[in-house]
Amino acid sequence: MSVINLSYRKPIYYESLSEQTFLSFLILIKMVVISLSELRKRAEHNEGRLEDLEEVSLHQLNVKKIENLDKFCRNLKILYLQDNAICKLENLRRLKKLEYLNISMNAIERIEGLESCESLRKLDLTLNFIGEITSAGSLRENVHLEQIFLTGNPCTLFKFYREFIIHTLPSIRSLDGKDVERRERILAEQNWTRIRTSILQEEDEYKERRKIEKEEYKKVQEKRNNDLKEEDVVEWGKKFFEEKSSFTPESRLDLQAVLEQMEQEKEEQRGDRIDETKEKKKRNMFMLDGRPYSINEPRLGFTLQDESSEYRLHVEVYRYTPTESLNLDIQPNYVRLHLGKKLFQLRLEEEIKPDSSSAQRSQTTGFLLIILPKASSTISATGETNPEPRPAPASNYLEVDSRKGKNMDFSRIYDPEQLELEDLPDLEYIGSQENNI
Repeated sequence: MSVINLSYRKPIYYESLSEQTFLSFLILIKMVVISLSELRKRAEHNEGRLEDLEEVSLHQLNVKKIENLDKFCRNLKILYLQDNAICKLENLRRLKKLEYLNISMNAIERIEGLESCESLRKLDLTLNFIGEITSAGSLRENVHLEQIFLTGNPCTLFKFYREFIIHTLPSIRSLDGKDVERRERILAEQNWTRIRTSILQEEDEYKERRKIEKEEYKKVQEKRNNDLKEEDVVEWGKKFFEEKSSFTPESRLDLQAVLEQMEQEKEEQRGDRIDETKEKKKRNMFMLDGRPYSINEPRLGFTLQDESSEYRLHVEVYRYTPTESLNLDIQPNYVRLHLGKKLFQLRLEEEIKPDSSSAQRSQTTGFLLIILPKASSTISATGETNPEPRPAPASNYLEVDSRKGKNMDFSRIYDPEQLELEDLPDLEYIGSQENNI
């Protein structure tokens, strides 16, 4: 049985560890889940779009299970999952375009779930716990597979490990960083019966050892729990790092949980831990006089056409942004568009009619067209728009300004040949009484 000494000494840090921290060592800390929000966060280099995402890095996140990648990221070509707590290869069957998978330094015990990754060219399984070497036969359907890394796995200690992999996977050109020679293929073919028999025997022996390791691990866990009840928490923690333990998937997960918890404790002591639930500072979207700011957090391209009767706003929304994630708010003097957590706001010089406004999105480019009718425009009976208001009807009274003089000539007010005297309206003078005729 291989043994590794896990003696991480921290003479200063031990004194500052709280009792609550060491109590939490008995339980694996909560793993990071590969959720939709986590994937969008990791896809910032692709503007948060997952539909056409080709590369994503999810390493050193203490991930326990592979999930949601086959639902939201089907166009992935490169996937990094190294240094996590993954125990099983799963939920990768729909990644038809995946070319490179790095899942080294995890707790995987057998190769599976990759048969449908038909574009897979490079697979890195370094430092896992693969002892069931015959499970490599599931990769025979991956005809484009050229490189595979199994360094640090228990199966590499088998006598005919390299010969078995070379014969089982005829498409590979490199194994553990070393090129596969034609001579090796010929020898593996000639001695295949002896190689297979030896491999099956060693694999059965390994499975028996694993059963014993699992039973021993249960006993160790029970002993640790009993010791914790009797001893001081800090002393128990010292023993955890100083004792020798077998190098198994269970001890690998235990160690990762402890180290992760220690790192969180350090961050809390330094005051560097960020409270994710703390509300962000509220945006200031209006000036002191009430006018809205123009804001473009997502840095979208846009054009605003100022026509006589309406504004036409073209916003270059990302093509693959789901329409349901867009939140449009139209007000009399500004337009506001939310793209997730980012804000686009544009101030308008003239007031518009929010109720009469409309928005359309192109199915080809994804751009958004917003039509904003101006509030100052009027529509005539014929459907034509008249931006200028109609003049008020003429008064039936003649207004006379007394300041311009008392002598006024009324002979030119009307043409006697066209109008009769009785058709004229009565004259009414506006002014002081002394100026009345």
